[in-house]
Amino acid sequence: DGSSTFDFSANYSLPIWGSLEPWVKFELRNLFNDDTQIGGNDDDLIPNFAGPLDSNGLPTTFTLGPSFGNATGNGSFVTPREYRVSAGIRF
Repeated sequence: DGSSTFDFSANYSLPIWGSLEPWVKFELRNLFNDDTQIGGNDDDLIPNFAGPLDSNGLPTTFTLGPSFGNATGNGSFVTPREYRVSAGIRF
């Protein structure tokens, strides 16, 4: 399945004197909190030697194991909604 996230960012700066300028940046990542699985167990793929073979004798079909495609941890999903704030001074 496909996955997409919607991010939002806003910047604000205020010139004070000459090139001195404090700034603040607000970021919101994965605004709609999409929780789609984007990875998983792909090691549980078993070659099917009973099916058709290519010219080198290698199988062209495979059997999916019982855990194929299942999530293996938190890294198998889109990063949840994040709020970030940054601030600084330009000169």
